[in-house]
Amino acid sequence: IHVRLKEPFAENLRKLNEESSEAFPDKTVSFRSLEQSMAENYNALRVFRNATLMATIAMFFVMLMGLIGYTADEVRRRSKEIAIRKVNGATFYHILQLFFREYFILVTLGNVFALPVGYLVIKRWLETYANHTTLPAGLFLLVFLITCGIVLLSIFRQVKRAAATNPAEVIKTE
Repeated sequence: IHVRLKEPFAENLRKLNEESSEAFPDKTVSFRSLEQSMAENYNALRVFRNATLMATIAMFFVMLMGLIGYTADEVRRRSKEIAIRKVNGATFYHILQLFFREYFILVTLGNVFALPVGYLVIKRWLETYANHTTLPAGLFLLVFLITCGIVLLSIFRQVKRAAATNPAEVIKTE
């Protein structure tokens, strides 16, 4: 039996259970809130969601450390090229554009493959719920933009450091 209660819900639910136990003393009759039933039914999925969130946060920081290390190594490897370009008149923004273009292609290709897989996994996971929701395309666009922002910020920081060094000091090692 489904019963709709007015506010305050917890107090009215308690009164309903007391009244039903008095009305049917020889039977076990109890009412529960829909929220409580839903929480019990979806407890395993909530645990999975929390574990997935913690794994995502850990993977994000590992990815960030790898990205910073990779861009630092790449800029250090190409430091002589940067120095020669600076001596030949390239500005900081020209050097930055050179790196941005290269990495933007990599980020775009990575997202072209990763976002559809993510969409399918999330869609499959949402199908396990009784109440369905749609996946907004803007969410995936936001993920793409955040990814691009993080990568470009890392590149900007590394290239700025390399471009600030004296080209004579870099080329002098040859």
